[in-house]
Amino acid sequence: MVHLYQILRTLALTNEDLATFGDQEPMTDFPAVSPLPVPTLGIFKAQIREMYPRLEPALVDRFANVQSLRYENLVQRQEKHSQAAMNRSCRSGKYCFALGGDASLLPRAEGASVSFRVMDPSQGLLRLPARFECPICFEVKEFQKPYDWSIHVLRDVWPFTCTFPNCSEPKSFKRKADWVRHEVRRHRQPEWWACSYTDCSYKAFRKDTFTDHLVHKYKMLMPNVRMPEASSSEEKSETQRKMDKERLWEMVKQCRHSYEQITQQEQCQFCGVTYGNWKALLGHVGSHLEHLALSVLEQVN
Repeated sequence: MVHLYQILRTLALTNEDLATFGDQEPMTDFPAVSPLPVPTLGIFKAQIREMYPRLEPALVDRFANVQSLRYENLVQRQEKHSQAAMNRSCRSGKYCFALGGDASLLPRAEGASVSFRVMDPSQGLLRLPARFECPICFEVKEFQKPYDWSIHVLRDVWPFTCTFPNCSEPKSFKRKADWVRHEVRRHRQPEWWACSYTDCSYKAFRKDTFTDHLVHKYKMLMPNVRMPEASSSEEKSETQRKMDKERLWEMVKQCRHSYEQITQQEQCQFCGVTYGNWKALLGHVGSHLEHLALSVLEQVN
């Protein structure tokens, strides 16, 4: 049977493939993960506090709950697969490792000059590209290169969880892009519009909402400019409508702010490393979340 710790070791070798943001340095300096006694919620909390002593208590509780659920799901999958193997009803068929199955090598992609070695149930190595039974989800998948295998394993453990302590929807995500979208849109607000009229504190996070504010409250006029009102029996001239439209969009442009414009340093909640760019910070934090999620594989045999 494939030991899941071999997967964790394998993924460490392909960590550089997992960098989502171009400016990010690969994360390699992670805290050590020690095998636990029978994992419980309390045990997971203690482990996370040991790995990341800087984490807020609310995040320790959240991540421990997620780890506990991950562990339970992995154990349930293994038990279900073991039962299927005993009954010789595993859906993986000839690929079922528990029934003596093996991987099937695939032809290299056109133009590829090398093959890759990742894992083998008996020797710890497997040549890619290949088709084999994933020892986490127990489904037969095809993998062309280590990156494909790494991404599949990460998605099996849903590694990304919201890192904002007061989040009312602290979901977990299997894809980094979905987690980034949640954190940015719900908590970081990548862009917003602040009304520049005197004594107006209106702020919107959608361009169309802010445009409606200008149209309905200020009649599409720029500050300190009063346009003559059209007669009820007359329509504004095309030229005047064009001028109004240009003024409106110019003000919308001037009132826009973006998170990228903020240059203040922000600390990683896990290790304290600071970043002045939120994209780099999220890439860094995402690596911690991946490492934490993968550490649960150490506990499942």
